[in-house]
Amino acid sequence: MTNLKKLPKTPKATLRSHAERVAREAGILDAADDGAYGDDPSALDVPGTVSVGTILAIALIQDGLPKRDAARIAGRDGLALVVSVPGPDWVVPVANALWGMAPWAEISKRAGSSRTETPDKGNDVIGRALASGHRVAGVSQSPEKYLPAALVAAADMRIDLPSPSNRVVSAVIRLATGKRPSRLPPAIAAGLGFDTIVACIRTGTRAGECVRRLKAAQRSLGRTAPGLADVPTLDEAVGYGEDAMSWGMGLVAAVKEFKAGKRSWESIEAKNAVFFGDAGTGKTTLARIIAKSTELPLTVTSVSSWFGAGNGYLNDIIRRIDEVFAAASATNGILLLDEIDAVPNRETIDNRHRDFWVPITSHILTLLDGAASSPASRLIVIGTTNFVHRLDPALTRPGRLDRLVRIERPGIEDIAAILRQHLGDDLAGEDLMPLAAIGAGASGAEVAGWARQARMAARAGKRDMRLPDLLGQLAPPETRSPATLLAISRHEVSHALATEVLQIGEVVVCTIWSRGYVGWLCCQPSGDLPSLRRPLATMSSSIAMGPARRFGVPMGASPSSASRRTSCWSSGSRPTAMGAGPIRSGRGRAPAATGSAVRSGWRTDGGCPSSRTGAACSRIAPAPLFW
Repeated sequence: MTNLKKLPKTPKATLRSHAERVAREAGILDAADDGAYGDDPSALDVPGTVSVGTILAIALIQDGLPKRDAARIAGRDGLALVVSVPGPDWVVPVANALWGMAPWAEISKRAGSSRTETPDKGNDVIGRALASGHRVAGVSQSPEKYLPAALVAAADMRIDLPSPSNRVVSAVIRLATGKRPSRLPPAIAAGLGFDTIVACIRTGTRAGECVRRLKAAQRSLGRTAPGLADVPTLDEAVGYGEDAMSWGMGLVAAVKEFKAGKRSWESIEAKNAVFFGDAGTGKTTLARIIAKSTELPLTVTSVSSWFGAGNGYLNDIIRRIDEVFAAASATNGILLLDEIDAVPNRETIDNRHRDFWVPITSHILTLLDGAASSPASRLIVIGTTNFVHRLDPALTRPGRLDRLVRIERPGIEDIAAILRQHLGDDLAGEDLMPLAAIGAGASGAEVAGWARQARMAARAGKRDMRLPDLLGQLAPPETRSPATLLAISRHEVSHALATEVLQIGEVVVCTIWSRGYVGWLCCQPSGDLPSLRRPLATMSSSIAMGPARRFGVPMGASPSSASRRTSCWSSGSRPTAMGAGPIRSGRGRAPAATGSAVRSGWRTDGGCPSSRTGAACSRIAPAPLFW
């Protein structure tokens, strides 16, 4: 590669001469005469007439172009060149910069902004030019997708330009301000668009001011994840389940071996995954923990935010998606696609909108192919979702996000550990296991919320935290009548007994403690979810016909006799997983459940008790059922 550090003798004169030539060809300057600025390399008015954008494009090419290739471009006729750029907004500036390097017969500039920019268009022009011995070039952020197929297939040379390195940024700042910046943070321009970088590097300002603007641009775009000081390393984390911990530990160990030179990147298998589970189980936090443990940069994006980019036109959405992947690829780190279920599923898209959404999904799949499985990629891609069954099957096929990792709700011991982690020095020495047992079935986010609310209660009282502060968050004061509690108890114990007698699964927790849905029970299914449909319907009918009598159990039996560990069915004023409806105060039974309620209500994706959505997913093991 051309080393920009070898330009100290006459850096401005050298780059100025090239920039003037490019500017003249591209029509940027109305008039530019060679040597118009004299031979003094200390002249600082060069960027006043030759734009910073022109200089940036030239510097990027110089940094990414080996000397022998530069000589081939300048001296060979009949050359076919393909240039891949970081993003769509780089296409025109880089193409304009190429005009100053050699006399081209044709430069195809395609950023995907038009439906005519497809591989089957323009091949005749390319063919005639090359057959006549002329030079032809093509510039695009995705050459295979947008450039003429004949040019890509017949290319003599290909240049893949990454986002500007710190060396390029430093050189451009020096030419714009007359001073080289003293210190740049790592990958300061990674993922920033061409126009954004140009807007940050201004003539007539100081080098340090340009750097500060670039830092602010990174923060405002939200492409760099916040600091990871508030999360533990993976070996300190608790409450994510065996599947997640096993996958994470394996990935962390593999990345460390790669960094130590003990294995190749291609040998790391199943490094791209989808985290799925209940809301609040810490899927995003786990990705941050893995980033901290692997010491890799983390790029976070919400998939749903892509569709609000620009004016909502197809090219605006595609451009936003390209920017996200370009930013992440430039860091060689981890890309977190939050709410990945927002990617349209082509199997369920309405025919009226199919022509709009299918190209978006296809484009995302193409980018995943490059980011997740390309030999040149050093990127780990992680998606998160509460609804794994909604994903387009192509997202999780081999070579893409081919590992499904369930993030489980924490067990009782994990809840105690999470409480201790969030309490810090508060309640030091207190045994938290009894409180953890009361909170069984909660998500990690709920547990963290209890600690925060308890701390707020203590601060409101202007005193140190006390155990009742925390207990009050887990179990608020009881306000229900004895008759209501008896009805709830009968309902929940019926769920527990039916689970055991019908051998549907293992009861984990059964309780009348109110967490927004009166009472709840959770069990771990013993079989695959479709095969449980008939037993579930039988159980619902049993509960509706008269809870415990069907199994020879007295109506006043205690629910604790059927409890084992943790999980949940619910009864109460809102629709429940089995559709049992509201409990009628003073009666030991609930209205009959309909078949449709049974079919639509029970969760199969590790969902929460308050949700009725969900469908069987044959690709994953059964998750706990919440009733």
